[in-house]
Amino acid sequence: MQDERKVLWLTAAVLTAALGLLFVLNLLRADWTFGSRIYRNLFTFLTTVFVIALVTGVFLRFARNMSYDLSLLSHLNESMARLNTSMNPDFRCGELLSILMDLYDGKEGVLLVTERTLRSFVTTDTFTNQKTMPKDAAQQRYRYQTFSPSTIPSEWEDRIKTIVNEARLWAYDSVVVIPVSDGGTTWAIAVIGTGPISSRQTDWLREMTGILVKHAVTFLQNAVLHEEVRIASITDPLTQLYNRRYFQARLSEQFALAKRQEFPISLMISDLDNFKHIVDTYGHPAGDAILARAAQVAKSALRETDIICRFGGDEFAYLLPFTSSSEALLVADRVRNAVAAHGYDNPDPAVPVTLTMSIGIAAFPEHGATEEDILRNADSALFSAKQQGRNIVTVYSNSGGVLC
Repeated sequence: MQDERKVLWLTAAVLTAALGLLFVLNLLRADWTFGSRIYRNLFTFLTTVFVIALVTGVFLRFARNMSYDLSLLSHLNESMARLNTSMNPDFRCGELLSILMDLYDGKEGVLLVTERTLRSFVTTDTFTNQKTMPKDAAQQRYRYQTFSPSTIPSEWEDRIKTIVNEARLWAYDSVVVIPVSDGGTTWAIAVIGTGPISSRQTDWLREMTGILVKHAVTFLQNAVLHEEVRIASITDPLTQLYNRRYFQARLSEQFALAKRQEFPISLMISDLDNFKHIVDTYGHPAGDAILARAAQVAKSALRETDIICRFGGDEFAYLLPFTSSSEALLVADRVRNAVAAHGYDNPDPAVPVTLTMSIGIAAFPEHGATEEDILRNADSALFSAKQQGRNIVTVYSNSGGVLC
């Protein structure tokens, strides 16, 4: 809009010059004396110049307002497009901080995630972005501003002060604090170190921030909903383990990777011994509670890289990347012992529930070249464990037998 304003000023100058020229030419006409010509035409000339200036001023004000609105819409549209690039909560939090820093010409910023559900879906509750290093100077008095219709929750004020000190945001001229809130819930708080902010910029920034924050809250809410749906689609509702569909997808993925990079994979399948008897004795609700607890006990005994799923009924399947059968045997024994040692609640506290587990193991490339081979052989090893008395771990053998 700078070009449009220049055109308006140039047009006004040309019109004024043209009228001035006509005024002078009119003065040179021979039918009046020079003095009378000035007297009779001066009022008309000044009135015309005033009208031109007034019209030009109106147009310039309109152009300035138009420029403001277009700048607002352009920045908002660009920000929404950037946030919509991915549904990942980590991405959206990081991108929101970047957008707010661009808006305030921030040099360094921190986004503190405050909403409980969102915090559970991000890898960190503190996102940082540093464009320039702070001044290497003594601590100075900075201007502290909050640009949002919302107030900062009192429980986060100390954390914000800590962020200002740890990130040395006090080294910048202004520290801007932006609560990302919908009026009821504060989803995040952005703390940005930047240069001086003039009073002329304040109104524009305040309005832009208010609009941007409202949209940002919606984007964060959608990211949380997307994660909840995604997790629900791959999670067994009773045991809170991964479901079989997710396990099959990860198994195929890891097998393809193992074949390319030539590393071993072990597959374990476990079954709770005599679980039907427990259900018949205590009922299905108690049986479900015991099954869910056993699942979490088994999961807690695994390594961080291992994957466990509910394979069906009281069967669990385990995927152990970069693990040979001998290494898997150690993991399986740890799982089996943990399940057997745990105490399980039941409707009759006087009668404790005794729970044991049998586990079968097969590994790639030791016991097969395909996923189907490994699954079949692990199941065969589990069947053998059941036949040999339960509460044991067996490893499949290519000779047709199993190794205990």
